[in-house]
Amino acid sequence: MTQATDRFTAPPDDQTLAATVVALEEQGFSVEVVDDLDAARMAVLARILKGSPVMTNTSVTLQEARITGRDQRRRAA
Repeated sequence: MTQATDRFTAPPDDQTLAATVVALEEQGFSVEVVDDLDAARMAVLARILKGSPVMTNTSVTLQEARITGRDQRRRAA
């Protein structure tokens, strides 16, 4: 089994996070930084119009944040 480095398992420092936000915004992305998975789930679900189809593929991040699944989308709508 391959061990993941801290680069992929630890949260970024404030400088890296700020640089990432700037880089994404420069490419036209809207960025909202949140403190935890619950806040992330609410931020994502708030942007999905009720009844909209959502393609999530198999994202561990979306699964851990409990964003995938119809029940979560309905609760936020």
